[in-house]
Amino acid sequence: MTAHKQAQEALGQLKEAVVAYLAEYPEGCSNVNVADALGLRSDFEGRNQDYLSWSILGFLVNENRVRYEKANNRRRYFAS
Repeated sequence: MTAHKQAQEALGQLKEAVVAYLAEYPEGCSNVNVADALGLRSDFEGRNQDYLSWSILGFLVNENRVRYEKANNRRRYFAS
């Protein structure tokens, strides 16, 4: 298996996990909720950024599989 194919399969599994998690919470979840629950917390130079989960959520929003609502400069994500 090529590295590209391996990465795409892993990304697909991560996307499915995020959608499944969000489906359990009809009231929506924040990026931090998703990162914590799925063990995707990340940092850069000691600062919590959670870019991995945020990027996955972005892919899913672009694919119309997840939507978000903004309230007080925070986003809550929902399975579509």
